[in-house]
Amino acid sequence: MVFFKDIEVSYHLAAVEAQVDEAAAELWGITDRELNEIRRSLEELG
Repeated sequence: MVFFKDIEVSYHLAAVEAQVDEAAAELWGITDRELNEIRRSLEELG
């Protein structure tokens, strides 16, 4: 049961992080394309 709760928490955390990313992008005038490039670069860095 704990495993599924961890997955649920991770899912909600990812959703909140995405909302923060989008709000920051809007604040700084970052386009969707630029935001996706930033996300991809961060994934490559690990």
